[in-house]
Amino acid sequence: GSMLRHPQVLRPLGALLVANAGISCFESTFARYGQDVFRMTASQVGAFYLITSVPSICFSGFSGPIGNYLGDRNLLLRLGLLIQGVFTIIGPKDNIWLEMVSLIGLGVGMGIVDGSVNPILGDVAEEYFHGTGRIFVFANTAVQAGFVVGPVLGNAIVQSFDWP
Repeated sequence: GSMLRHPQVLRPLGALLVANAGISCFESTFARYGQDVFRMTASQVGAFYLITSVPSICFSGFSGPIGNYLGDRNLLLRLGLLIQGVFTIIGPKDNIWLEMVSLIGLGVGMGIVDGSVNPILGDVAEEYFHGTGRIFVFANTAVQAGFVVGPVLGNAIVQSFDWP
């Protein structure tokens, strides 16, 4: 209803969708790319996923205190999207070290977005809608939509650029 039309709800949900689409775009295409370009084994590709996951988990936990310190969680959310966008553009490359740096940045950006969205949505839900239950269902839907959009987008990009 009216909750989904509210701009202070739509922006964080959109950010969550975009951030998760970016991560899942990478996840759906990197295995083939890593094996073809870097001659990685399946185990090495799996280890590369940790390069993205660990910073994401860490920064997700740090985003709450950082957002409180800054006093503006929306600024932190935008910063997370910017970081993720910049490091998405950096990779993929033929240099494995540059690839690792871009994956770390991708994880940091995702963690910041992920850790910022729920407090923003909780504050908005309490202030405007007198409860938080439904709003987190929408957040979960945005995450899942990102994991649908990402692989489709990733595979379209791979096909259009004819990557190995």
